[in-house]
Amino acid sequence: YENAPLVAIEALSRGVPILASNMGGLPEILTPDTGSMTFTGGDSRDLERELVKAWNHRDEIAASGRKARAEYERRYTPKVHMKGYAKIIDHLHDISQ
Repeated sequence: YENAPLVAIEALSRGVPILASNMGGLPEILTPDTGSMTFTGGDSRDLERELVKAWNHRDEIAASGRKARAEYERRYTPKVHMKGYAKIIDHLHDISQ
């Protein structure tokens, strides 16, 4: 199980909603805000339900793609990560004095 599967983050960066199992780090990445869907890992009936749901709502896929990209912009861009690192460094600097 990957803790932070880069393929999921790369898909979000391209505005591609994802259907993936709820295993490893995927549930944390593929929140409802991403327009993505998860199914119970190892449960083929749950996967089938999610596939049928996606097929029956194909018209919503474009909107889901926009949600995916927006969530990427909010959480995963290099700029967002650099701000997080700077915040940690500032905190460490403050507590070391």
